[in-house]
Amino acid sequence: MREPDISPIELRTVPRMRVARLFYAGSSSGLGPALKEVEAAARLRGVGPVGVAIALFPAQATASLDTEGRLQVPTLHAELRVPVSNTAESVAREGGSIEFVRVDRFRAACRVYSGPVGVALRHAQEEMFAWIDDAGLVRHGTRHHHAYMPNVEPGEISLEIRVPVSKPPNPVAPPAHRSAPPTTD
Repeated sequence: MREPDISPIELRTVPRMRVARLFYAGSSSGLGPALKEVEAAARLRGVGPVGVAIALFPAQATASLDTEGRLQVPTLHAELRVPVSNTAESVAREGGSIEFVRVDRFRAACRVYSGPVGVALRHAQEEMFAWIDDAGLVRHGTRHHHAYMPNVEPGEISLEIRVPVSKPPNPVAPPAHRSAPPTTD
């Protein structure tokens, strides 16, 4: 297995866009089929897809071992997005509809990862969280996005990892000392 290609981290603004959106809760193996379903809804409404699929994860999912040593994988929660050319009427489906909405632009720390899924990908994400903290930027826990890119290597993944950030709030400055108005004698 080859070493993954991991780009340097950069700060940039991710533009506002229109997307087909589905809120997903399930196994990691169901993520790909759910993204395909969102893409199909965009085609059905004649508005896309016009870009790469994006998954927003509210936090990193962490597997654990139960008392008998079996691997326990938590339910994966994600907001799945597919860029589209315009908003459209929702598409009904079992478990929730696919909506067509506008999403605002945001500032993010970004890096591209191309390689096997697993420890190296998780390490690339954790390095980003540490970099953001060291830079004094504000992030929301381990919330992050994956923008999936075409990949030519079997058994590997290519994606841009995006972690939304903001500047820390400015400390409140003490009120300026005001001198008494000049007196006239």
